[in-house]
Amino acid sequence: MQGEEIDPPKMLSEAWSYHTNQIAGLLGKDYTPGTLAKYKTVYRVIKKYVALKNKTDDIRLDEIDYRFVRDFEYYLKTDYGVKINTAIQMVKKLRTVIKIAYEIGWVKRDPFIAYRVRHEEVHREYLTSNELNELAKKRLRKSRLNIVRDLFLFSCYTGLSYADTVKLKRADILKGEDGGLWIQTYRTKNNNRVRVPLLSPALRLIEHYKNYPRMQIPLSLKGPIY
Repeated sequence: MQGEEIDPPKMLSEAWSYHTNQIAGLLGKDYTPGTLAKYKTVYRVIKKYVALKNKTDDIRLDEIDYRFVRDFEYYLKTDYGVKINTAIQMVKKLRTVIKIAYEIGWVKRDPFIAYRVRHEEVHREYLTSNELNELAKKRLRKSRLNIVRDLFLFSCYTGLSYADTVKLKRADILKGEDGGLWIQTYRTKNNNRVRVPLLSPALRLIEHYKNYPRMQIPLSLKGPIY
């Protein structure tokens, strides 16, 4: 129709900003600062990749096809030099943004329909009790590194992830029916409720940090360590 305005094509930068702005607005609720940081990191890498192929570091959403996705994955594993599983996690973040753009109506096709994830099996090594004890005894030169170490130990003693550990509040520590102290919280990753008994090693760390000025509760940092 004559005189009808046609919306300009949406760019990847717009879709990425849309999603990361929502993440930023939901920090502490649905997302953690670490998630936001990862999305920002991935977008910096994507801009670098796009700039290698084009004269600009941005790209129209309707120009992102299956080949773009596969070539980006290849770039991550070769020129950028990350391991297979790291590359897959980075591509997944691109897929999330594209899926949101598709559902909003900013792009008419989903280039990830035929994309299949291929993980590399990782064999993880676990610390023994003796190794944990040796780590706990070790005094590091910088106090910040001691805090990092103690956060790691607290996660080991409780089974909580780092993300779950740093968001703990005093209200999350309750007295159980057995008379002992328990952590009652919700996992950051899936929002499932979890109850964890606080055993002696974890309680000692809580006592050690009870008056630490930068913590909401022992072992729960208000800001970044580094």
